[in-house]
Amino acid sequence: MKKRKTSAGFFFSVLVVIAAVVGLAFYMINCNTSYFRNLGINPLIIGSLVCAILLEVLYIIVERDSTTSIVDIFPAIVSALLMVGAGFFVASRAAGAASIMTFEGNAQTLADLQSAIIGIAAILCGVVISWIAAFMDVSKPVEE
Repeated sequence: MKKRKTSAGFFFSVLVVIAAVVGLAFYMINCNTSYFRNLGINPLIIGSLVCAILLEVLYIIVERDSTTSIVDIFPAIVSALLMVGAGFFVASRAAGAASIMTFEGNAQTLADLQSAIIGIAAILCGVVISWIAAFMDVSKPVEE
């Protein structure tokens, strides 16, 4: 087995995982707020974010030792899954956000909306970081 050293792609991939976990956590927090509780938990959002997290972790582990190019598609799939999660998260909160911003803008509803905005922003940051990470290798061979 050849020796390999960690490259910048590894750190960007870890940032993608962190952003997706933060987005998922804030989605779960937002689902339990008083204003958005009646919407429930969307299994498509949870599923897409969890699959993106697991696939990115698998990519970090497998890419170091892989000689096949099949793992090169993982970053594109992760980006797509994060976009699906963010899209459905935005779609499920858009009407509530518009109502809060126009008619129901008290401290409680604004606090409820804040967790949604942070979650969506975290997921979208994960998408952008995953685009950057897709152009980098997780590890490079060590030259002797």
